Amino acid sequence: MAALSKALVELQSTEEEHGGINESSKSRKFPLYSPQTGVYSSKYPSINLPSDPLLDVVSFIFSHKHDGQHALVDSPSGLSVPYSKLSPLVKSMAAGLHHLGVKQGDVVLILLPNSVCFPLVTLGAMSLGAVVTPMNPLSNLLELKQVLDCNPTLAFAANDKVDELVDALAGCPVVGVPEALDLNSLSTDDSVFHKLISSDPAMAPRPRIKQQDTAAILYSSGTTELTKRARRGGGSSFRRLKQVCCGAAPATEKSITDMIETLPHVDFIQGYGLTESAALGARGYNAVGAHKYTSAGLLSPNVQAKVVDWVTGAHLPPGSAGELWLRSPGNTKGYLNNNDATMVALDKNGWLHTGDIVYFDQDGYLFVIDRLKEVIKYKGFQIAPADLESVLMSHPEILDAAVTGGRDEEAGEIPVAFVVPREGSILSEAAVMNYVAKQVAPYKKVRKVYFRSSIPRSPAGKILRRELKNLLVSKL
Repeated sequence: MAALSKALVELQSTEEEHGGINESSKSRKFPLYSPQTGVYSSKYPSINLPSDPLLDVVSFIFSHKHDGQHALVDSPSGLSVPYSKLSPLVKSMAAGLHHLGVKQGDVVLILLPNSVCFPLVTLGAMSLGAVVTPMNPLSNLLELKQVLDCNPTLAFAANDKVDELVDALAGCPVVGVPEALDLNSLSTDDSVFHKLISSDPAMAPRPRIKQQDTAAILYSSGTTELTKRARRGGGSSFRRLKQVCCGAAPATEKSITDMIETLPHVDFIQGYGLTESAALGARGYNAVGAHKYTSAGLLSPNVQAKVVDWVTGAHLPPGSAGELWLRSPGNTKGYLNNNDATMVALDKNGWLHTGDIVYFDQDGYLFVIDRLKEVIKYKGFQIAPADLESVLMSHPEILDAAVTGGRDEEAGEIPVAFVVPREGSILSEAAVMNYVAKQVAPYKKVRKVYFRSSIPRSPAGKILRRELKNLLVSKL
């Protein structure tokens, strides 16, 4: 994944400066769709981004006054970093990295779970003009070797992952990071990490950084790890929870219903974004008396979209499904060392071809249907796996389900379902197929069913359809 512009952070920071988007701006009228150009525009007013070409993201962040007391909070340990200490810690990290030889343009790999250490390393490296490349800490050795093409000069990992990472990265130095940061023991701790954040902040260099300089190299979510699903508990421990935002993959109607019934006081929304768009795209917004829980929300400020017929290339109006194209300040600059992939994903007019099948309703809300490459083509008909998965998940005896296309000599492809039944269920293949057939068009019927103990998913919760395809091949 190629580096992305720093405009994303600038956009987020500007929203925070003004306290987010106020209620009056939410109700302002904007042309949502232009039949002449096929462009959908955000209902939100555009945000003026900084024009200074030499304003780097870290300087921009700390140029704003912050009224809040706590900048970072580590929930497990209870540690909090106040705003007054955040900037000095970042400068100390920058000075320490500089002492280790990290310079502008170097790549720093960050393989850490959520912790207060993550932003300290990220901002410290960016302030030097270095390029950060974060990866999921659950990545296996094969996935770790992907990062060798970006030539990292230094890596950060949890202490128990250091030896494994040293072997995988072929000589790249690795700094161990503690699970919990104790700011009171910096003077007595002689670990490399604590020495970094104990460095003299006055020694941090001030390189000349341009807005368009590479800030990060991002890789898509892992494709081989399985995610564990948490058991649903009561709502008593969530009384202070205000909002839950779901991303990575569309939530099923059943899971949304379960969420709302379990935590009726919590506002549930979904959002949309890609690695290639710096997670910038759309975000849910539930107005009083109008809840569109299955929607991915409204386009974010400064974001434009098109819905394009993937066969004819024609742009489509509200209510029609097609491939989503996005254009925004957060779009990637391209794929690292892969011009062919860049030309496929980004056209000359700056549109990012997402590969997602979507539609907008008349109010400008975005609904994600499925991935274009995952569409099942049955006798010329187009079938979205997510449509069938939603039906399957509504069955009271089905705990989890996934659908993919299986090769068929007559039809080309047929919908094949993988089903995880609830404990004690006596569901049969015929019962599952009949259940779906009663609720979908004839061409959408599930033609085969396989029962499994689990559905392969990525750490982000996405169904790993490639593994499902492999399972089909093994059953032939």
